[in-house]
Amino acid sequence: MDFKSLWIGDEVFVNSLGQNGEWNGFHSQTEAKIKINHQLIVFPLHDLKEPQKEEVKLDLKFDDEPAKPKSFKETTLDLHIDRLNPSFEYQAPQLILRHQLSQCKEFIEQAIDQRKLKILIIHGKGTGALKMEVYELLKNYKTQFLFEKNNGGAVEVWFSY
Repeated sequence: MDFKSLWIGDEVFVNSLGQNGEWNGFHSQTEAKIKINHQLIVFPLHDLKEPQKEEVKLDLKFDDEPAKPKSFKETTLDLHIDRLNPSFEYQAPQLILRHQLSQCKEFIEQAIDQRKLKILIIHGKGTGALKMEVYELLKNYKTQFLFEKNNGGAVEVWFSY
């Protein structure tokens, strides 16, 4: 692997951990800084190799009817993966986050389509990564107020129409 051709943020595979991380440059001539789960860790270069690609299984349906999007009737969405989709519970964190954000976006857009005044999105406390992504996502919509709820584990969103 040609480490000199890597850019900050490129994915690399850490053999000793068995997972991908983000390249953050050289630490010394024989070591590199790799970001894993928001932590910067130093690894020997011989422990790194090309990133492992995640195998994503698609649930394709070949019926005459197109798949109907999930309908949200509630005004609350709990993004904890064990409640949102238990089948994702043991997936890679990146895949889980992508699924949570996709469901969150769909929930917000359906709430807007239904002209709901307010919704509650439970993102949990955890590391704060999901919370940060939810707030980033909300910047794309016309909101009047955002209130933190549940000691920072949720956000109440008031829309402006």
